[in-house]
Amino acid sequence: MISSDNDSAAAAVLMIRPSHFGFNPETAASNIFQKEDSRSKSFEFADTVRNKAMREFDHFVSQLELHDIETLVASDREDVMTPDSVFPNNWFSTHPDGTVILYPMLSPVRRKERRTDLFETLLPRHRYFIKQVIDLSPFEEQNKFIEGTGSLVFDPVSKSAYANISSRTNQALVEQVCGLLNYEPVIFTAASADGREIYHTNVLLTVTRHFAVICDESIPDLKEREHVIRELTSSSREIIRLSYRQMEQFAGNMLQVRNTKDELITLMSQSAYASLDPGQLRCIERHSRILSVPVPTIEAVGGGSVRCMMAELFLPRVSG
Repeated sequence: MISSDNDSAAAAVLMIRPSHFGFNPETAASNIFQKEDSRSKSFEFADTVRNKAMREFDHFVSQLELHDIETLVASDREDVMTPDSVFPNNWFSTHPDGTVILYPMLSPVRRKERRTDLFETLLPRHRYFIKQVIDLSPFEEQNKFIEGTGSLVFDPVSKSAYANISSRTNQALVEQVCGLLNYEPVIFTAASADGREIYHTNVLLTVTRHFAVICDESIPDLKEREHVIRELTSSSREIIRLSYRQMEQFAGNMLQVRNTKDELITLMSQSAYASLDPGQLRCIERHSRILSVPVPTIEAVGGGSVRCMMAELFLPRVSG
């Protein structure tokens, strides 16, 4: 029997092995975490980056499996070049009632990541039940975007969804998704230390049952900041506040999951772990184990980290 405290954490994740990984100039304009190398257009350098990313990915998957975390891995499609496919959480999300939502994305290259085979073959093969697929991708024609659980940080405990409004997160679509799922939107706007927009919510905020990690100083409007903190603490959570420097090391980009032994594990990158102070780490460890993995190439070139690499699987499963 799974305890109610653990229900808000996914029991499985889906990941895409990034055989086409590389620098995407379409996303760089709105992603301050992405670092372009002057050698990126060199075939030899791009090949090296791709191989490093796949080694980081494979090591991450091996660590998830070693810690008894159910992990479904899909290969990149051979017929389409998708440099950011390692971040599947941006184009779909799954929900306990059997709903799958497909999301509209800013980058035309990233739109090619959406694929039906995962829902027609892979997930059913693992006994996941899909009741309906809601496709919001036509909003791309209206230049309206919302990039999955990058844009939306869901809190199943209070039925709230936190959203940092940006070029990749449209407020009207936030409200529409929340209406579909019967969630209450918590809307704000965040910026980097030098005033640039922060492209996704999940790089500055992680929400678990017992604690939340947030770079609240990135929310310049004090009323919005107070509202977000008030909502986070309404479910008796501990708040772990991050500095800008820690956020830039992807310390906000964590994900808590539960393994097959019903143990809670908080996943983060090694760079995120190294940025946290002992008190912050103790707070997390009061509520779960920590698993940190090195993904420096994926972080620098792709501009996303560990949480972005996993799409949570909340779908019901068919017995048998």
